[in-house]
Amino acid sequence: GFHNLKSTYGTFSCAGNHDEWLGMDLISEAMQQHDLGLLRNETKVLNIDGASLNVIGIDYTRGNEFFLTSALETSAHEGFNLLLCHHPEFFPVAKSNHIDLMLAGHTHGGQIALDVAGVSLYPIDFIYHYSRGLYEEAGKKLYVNYGVGVTGTPIRTIEPEIVLITLT
Repeated sequence: GFHNLKSTYGTFSCAGNHDEWLGMDLISEAMQQHDLGLLRNETKVLNIDGASLNVIGIDYTRGNEFFLTSALETSAHEGFNLLLCHHPEFFPVAKSNHIDLMLAGHTHGGQIALDVAGVSLYPIDFIYHYSRGLYEEAGKKLYVNYGVGVTGTPIRTIEPEIVLITLT
């Protein structure tokens, strides 16, 4: 499980909609027991070789900018802003608040891709503007992870993924 993760600067997470449904008190306690750094509308400033990395985590949002503006109050102003936000449709708000890279999930990449005459069709693309993969707009980036599990219908035709992103 996640409790086996090892890192130099810490392991960080944010809450998603399923966490909210289960209850944030229960989720917070479980994450704390396993030292998984659940960031709840807050910033953890890391100093890496003299540079500041703002790791910002916000609770599941449906466009509530307050979670982010509140978290940014404790960030290093000159630092790189990395936002952990479960809901990818928050990206326009993140961009306007100087987020350099936002990492999201929520969509599971759609879980399903259909082969139509040799072309992969992802039904999730009809539901979400930011549905899967890497997006870059106005010099800001968003990565929507495909995830590893399923939700709703227990079917998955696309490969699960765990992504390694190197910041340079």
